[in-house]
Amino acid sequence: MRGLKDLVDRLNRQSQERARANARAAATELSRARVEREEVELFLAAHAPRRRVSRTA
Repeated sequence: MRGLKDLVDRLNRQSQERARANARAAATELSRARVEREEVELFLAAHAPRRRVSRTA
């Protein structure tokens, strides 16, 4: 039975390691996408024609 427990423990560790690696990869991708989105927003804001806002009472 010890061999089976060792196998299950090893599989659990491997699964956790894969889950952490997947989480790191996803976090990195989301961070890159956020930075890209912010860069696009800054670019568009810098190149968009300025609008005049008319205020009516």
